[in-house]
Amino acid sequence: MLTKDQILAALDRKTEYVAITGLNDMVGLRAMSGLERDRYLDLVRGKETGVSYFNAALITFTAVDGDGNTLFTPDDIDGLMRLPATLLGDLADAAARANGMGPKEPAAPAAVQATA
Repeated sequence: MLTKDQILAALDRKTEYVAITGLNDMVGLRAMSGLERDRYLDLVRGKETGVSYFNAALITFTAVDGDGNTLFTPDDIDGLMRLPATLLGDLADAAARANGMGPKEPAAPAAVQATA
């Protein structure tokens, strides 16, 4: 049985590296912490904007360099929205996958199992 300290120490978050077509390089898209997800949702909740705003905001909270440092801040959202729509969408799709958002893939064995 896990202890409180073991659970709270589980800070290792999945990062998905995706190739950036045309730039011949990659970017990391990391799973958000609970706090980061709250900040993302606070930023986009109630906004009457297009899909590109939501995509750019998601990338802002998930894109990291090779050392795990975030690449963008919310001040960069407008700049990200100027990327080609296909690139913005592809990055946002990968960020959503890394964060368990959107359509689910076929079910795998559950990581959390209920016991009686």
